[in-house]
Amino acid sequence: GNPTPRVTFDLPNPTGTSQVAFDTTGNLWVTTNGQDTLLGFSPSQLALTGTQNPTPAVTVAATGSSLSNPVGLAFDAAGDAWVGNQGNNTLVEFTPAQLATSGSPAPTVTLTASGSSIDYPTQIALDASGSLWVANQSGNSIVTFSSGQLSASGSPTPSSTLTGGSTGLIY
Repeated sequence: GNPTPRVTFDLPNPTGTSQVAFDTTGNLWVTTNGQDTLLGFSPSQLALTGTQNPTPAVTVAATGSSLSNPVGLAFDAAGDAWVGNQGNNTLVEFTPAQLATSGSPAPTVTLTASGSSIDYPTQIALDASGSLWVANQSGNSIVTFSSGQLSASGSPTPSSTLTGGSTGLIY
């Protein structure tokens, strides 16, 4: 069939929206890689109907290089947002307190590449044990960082790496 959406958001710079994810309290978050921001929409905004142009309840903007072409987005069990930045090949973490109001908070954790472990991160996900999985478009790989590696900034060596060789694992 061809169902009609209950609600359609007319977001700013729609060509720059990359990823959506829900946090643990039901807020919808959107990465806008063209604007280096995270946009948060409350559950009440999501209950609207028809075509909407809502102002985000929260806008998290870049401070320094905290958000640089953000694409990947996932929330862990504690409600922390993890963002994959293609612009500077980093993974950053923001706490729920940092996401509660608009602003430009500094990430609580910033992971940088060890070798080519973070190479144009496109998708990220957290598993049940709290490990962070990262799909690297340029690196043609999927790497895993264990939950213990996510507690402090640095350049950890992935706990596992899957590569696609010439078969194109990611694209």
